[in-house]
Amino acid sequence: MGAAATAGALLLLLAASSPAAAEATGFQSHQSAAKVRDYWTPKRMAEAKPMPVPSAAPPAPGVGPAARAAPRAGRPGSIPPAPPTGPDALARVSTTKRVDSGLVADQRSWPQSTNGKLFFIQGRYRYECSASVPPSRSHSVILTAAHCVYGPGGWSRKITFVPAYDRGARPFGKWSWRYEAVPRQWWRIGNWNYDYAAIKLKANSRGRVGNVVGEQGIAWNYPRRQDYRIIGYPHNIARGKQMWSCQSSFRRVDGKRLSGPPATGVDCNLGAGASGGGWSFYDTTDGGPYLGSVTSHSLRGVPGILFGPYFTANVARLIGRVNRN
Repeated sequence: MGAAATAGALLLLLAASSPAAAEATGFQSHQSAAKVRDYWTPKRMAEAKPMPVPSAAPPAPGVGPAARAAPRAGRPGSIPPAPPTGPDALARVSTTKRVDSGLVADQRSWPQSTNGKLFFIQGRYRYECSASVPPSRSHSVILTAAHCVYGPGGWSRKITFVPAYDRGARPFGKWSWRYEAVPRQWWRIGNWNYDYAAIKLKANSRGRVGNVVGEQGIAWNYPRRQDYRIIGYPHNIARGKQMWSCQSSFRRVDGKRLSGPPATGVDCNLGAGASGGGWSFYDTTDGGPYLGSVTSHSLRGVPGILFGPYFTANVARLIGRVNRN
């Protein structure tokens, strides 16, 4: 993850007229930030339903459950992480690079502080997912799963992000949404290989979310064989009230039955509410953490394996798209 890759990544984020950037569709908020934040009272947050981690149909016979790493989709690229800095910084910077499986005790320290709960309405129901803060030019973007943003109930509305949420506590406050976008491959047919979404948040009284809690790095077209830290708020553990981590190395890929690189699979049992939580890893030369996926789905008949989309340069283009809105 050298300087050349970083420079290329920044060009992708800043390119306002990239043809590839058009391969996304989005939806704009028409409510004030205060109105959305005020809507999410502690009572409504507590009553929100955990968005299930969907169970996808397994590949057809002959497609193969490929217990090996699929080829990369292109040249590797990355953008480095950014600890909280400046007058808006609230999160402490942790000196510990690893977070063990289980309860994340140091939620208010960076980089753990970049993870949080996402509250929203989709269709007629209030839901919650997980999300994390990647690097962006605006320092105002979060990543989550596409099914948390666009689903059978249409576009999600009244979106609010609460980093480091802990049993109702909101140590850094709440951020309401400005714009949401998903890859067209998800919007059109629900392609699991593109189950990721970017949301631009409005600043709150404390500042922009990336400045306040910091940002994780992001990487694409990197080897799947990493030691991942999967973070989210699963309701099968602690009823989704606290941040949990699952450590796993690469196990397999989802079968190739849809366009795009097949999703990556890990050993992890995070359930409903963990959708959209970030998968991060540390690079041996440049450190990290770098986001390499988000929690997407499981496969029927394949217990104990959690899948996340393999990040290509499209994820950087999607971040660039929401930055311009």
